[in-house]
Amino acid sequence: MRLPRIQLFARPTPGQGIALLLLSLAAFGYPLLGAWAIEQFGTPATSAVLLAVAVAGWGLRSAVEGRPGWLLLQNAGALVLLGLAAATGDRTYLLLFPALINLYLAVIFAGSLATEQSIVERGARILQPYLPPFTVAYCRKLTLFWAAFFVANTGWIGALALGPAEAWRNYTVVAYPLSIGAISAVEFVVRKVWFRYYTEAPFDRLLAAIWPAEANERGRRSQHYVATLRAAGYGPGGEHSGEPLDPAVIAELTQG
Repeated sequence: MRLPRIQLFARPTPGQGIALLLLSLAAFGYPLLGAWAIEQFGTPATSAVLLAVAVAGWGLRSAVEGRPGWLLLQNAGALVLLGLAAATGDRTYLLLFPALINLYLAVIFAGSLATEQSIVERGARILQPYLPPFTVAYCRKLTLFWAAFFVANTGWIGALALGPAEAWRNYTVVAYPLSIGAISAVEFVVRKVWFRYYTEAPFDRLLAAIWPAEANERGRRSQHYVATLRAAGYGPGGEHSGEPLDPAVIAELTQG
């Protein structure tokens, strides 16, 4: 039976790129800038500016992607929360905004598990278009972990929003991004040691010296995968790099 050619994962659309940028700014930039703006300009003015930014972001994505009604529904929670803050002057609505962002992220990560590719796998394929098939299950488990992390933070940040502002600020500005950075760093090392899928990067070479790929079955499987890609011209700088894999290469990869 003839094996199909594997197509590379498509790059994010411009609309998806805008959405990712807005989510990143909301998750990491908002707690610091939002807290400062509330103190300097007050809740009504800050929420009005943020509401204008949210509406502008919706309009920009609608112009790029179309589907304005669907995108409006996606952003309804943020628009309602910011609208209530602007109308009432109650800063609690603004402090709840990071909890809403974490809820969005939890839904995105969890929802991707119902599709063929989890969101972690999609991101991995951007960095590594020839993602080894033996890493797909790991990507799904990691997606589930991050979904649970964002759910937990939704509840915790929501609870902090109802208490002293200082506790909310300490967590959202300092502890939250540090926890994401620490988890990501630990996950990176664990993933490297587990699969032993090494590149020529200096840190990979260091890990390879401590935990050699040839020392266990998973490492030897990764070595076979990397060597096969390079021999067929699909490695970095290879003549076929960036092209879909040929069926013959797929067959050889699955033998490892």
